[in-house]
Amino acid sequence: MKRTVAGIAAILLLFSACNFSIPEKVSVKTNANYNYSIGNISQDFSETFQAKKLFGNLETDDNKIYDYFPGQEDAKLQQYLLTIKIPEVDLPQYTIPAGIPVDLTIPPVTVDFDISSIFASIYDVLGAAFATNAKFKEIPLYIYCSEPSGFSSSEVKGSVTIKYKVENNSATSSEVKIGDETTIMPYFSAPQLNITDVVVDGVTEKDVVDTVLKPGETSLNGDINSILNGNKNNNGKIELEFNLKFSGTTDGEPFGKLGLNAFIIIPLKFKMDGIVDISLTNLAKKDSDKGNEDVFNRSKATDTSDIKKYLDVIEKIEINYKSKKNPIVTDSNTCYVVKSTVPYISKKLDVNEDSLRLTNEEFQDMLNVYPFKPELNINIPSGSELCLPRHLGIDMNMNISLYTNGVINIKE
Repeated sequence: MKRTVAGIAAILLLFSACNFSIPEKVSVKTNANYNYSIGNISQDFSETFQAKKLFGNLETDDNKIYDYFPGQEDAKLQQYLLTIKIPEVDLPQYTIPAGIPVDLTIPPVTVDFDISSIFASIYDVLGAAFATNAKFKEIPLYIYCSEPSGFSSSEVKGSVTIKYKVENNSATSSEVKIGDETTIMPYFSAPQLNITDVVVDGVTEKDVVDTVLKPGETSLNGDINSILNGNKNNNGKIELEFNLKFSGTTDGEPFGKLGLNAFIIIPLKFKMDGIVDISLTNLAKKDSDKGNEDVFNRSKATDTSDIKKYLDVIEKIEINYKSKKNPIVTDSNTCYVVKSTVPYISKKLDVNEDSLRLTNEEFQDMLNVYPFKPELNINIPSGSELCLPRHLGIDMNMNISLYTNGVINIKE
């Protein structure tokens, strides 16, 4: 009975000292466990990363931007699809008898578009450290070339050069070339896209392209990630320049047109070129949040000198977190970091863990500091690979668990 009374007294005083709300009913065991909610960290950024909002400036009669979901294997990765209609190539408009060889050097075909708007939204949400160190892992470019009519057999050889033209500057800051004058481009018409509603993680998403595009079913393909990664701070346009040679044998019918289409897949998947520390606490703050709140709802630091004998029965303290939604999906090298205004309480946790253990001394130091505001960060090492998920946001609950074990002598 004495142990039970001591336990009740200790917990009531502890709740009072921290300004915890005292529960109406308390069940004391030999090794008692008490939980105090620190609160929720939550924020939704889904609207910020809608395709039309990120790339609305790209929409024309010929260029279209879509939310892209090519199958459940990519369910955790946000992707977009940009389709570009390239002017059709006119062949000579006269009829040649069947069986005549024809060789044509096509005048350069050029199309340009602005893709830089994606950076602003991502960096506004995830901060300057992310902006400096994140590099797109891949930006696939797929070229489709359809066969013209009027030929019994034909082929196209050539290349496409992708250039980044800096705004208000005639210079090309970077370029990538795919193919050369000997590269044969097999004929593939641009695929018909299936635009539908899909259900991902219980959420219905409208007007999503779910057609699976394959690099082996393209006339030409390559990666243009270096173009975007090398021009983070430059406003400008991407230019596609086609240099093609056409040869064929006539079938006696009028010549048709050589059709060209370009598709660009933009997965929000990155490789980190430096250490990045993202504060989930700050990321989730709204304008209405108070900047000075103490997690224990106190108006001043707690004087622990009079209640030390009660605090000493606490043998273990844990800060627990339950994450329903993270703003990134990453590999196992990434850690949560719990930081606080107590200088030496700064500990790293693997993202797969769900609690941080503190010593009794550290907990008492927490009470002696005002305001006590623990901060939860995601620490991403250099070289890590990560992606931004569909339904981007934060949803996390944090609480403190106190485990008591001991006997306190209380005067009657």
